[in-house]
Amino acid sequence: MTVSPFKHLDLEGRRPLPFSLQLCLWALMRGYILLLLALASQQQSQTLLALFYPDPQQLYLALALGLPAAITWLASGYRHRAGHPLYHRIWRLGRGLCLASAAGELLLQVWQLQRHGWYFSWPQAAALAIGIWCLSYLLLAKGLTQAFTPQPPEINVAR
Repeated sequence: MTVSPFKHLDLEGRRPLPFSLQLCLWALMRGYILLLLALASQQQSQTLLALFYPDPQQLYLALALGLPAAITWLASGYRHRAGHPLYHRIWRLGRGLCLASAAGELLLQVWQLQRHGWYFSWPQAAALAIGIWCLSYLLLAKGLTQAFTPQPPEINVAR
C-alpha cells in the first residue's frame, strides 16, 4: 500500500491548520471568548464572568496570558496570503508564543491551586487538565513543526 505525498494537503495544495492546534488556541484564549460572550449577553454578563472568574484579577491574568495565542490565531488566517509580512513573521513565531502562553496558563493554575490550599474543585481541575494538554501538545506534537514553517504565499498573476 502506497501513501500519497499529497494526503496532508487541502484542495488548494496547502497544509491546513490541524484541528488539535485550533482547539489548543481556543483553549488558551478562552478568557477572550468568555469576555465576548459576556459582552454579548448584557443582562447576565456579571453572572457569567463571576461564574468562571470569581476574582476580577484572574480574568485580567487570563486575558494577558491569552494574548499571544489570540495574536497567533489571528495570524493563522493570513499565513498563506502574499503581502502580509508581519502576519508571516508572527506565524513563524507562533509556536513559541503559544508555548509561552500555555506555560504561563499552567503556572497560573498551579499558583491558584496553591493559593487556595490545594482545595479540589472541578472547574480548576478542568482548567489544569486543559493547560497540561495544551502544553504537552505544543511540545510533543510532530506535525506542528510543519504547520508553523512558512509556505510560499500564493501570488496572483494577472494574465
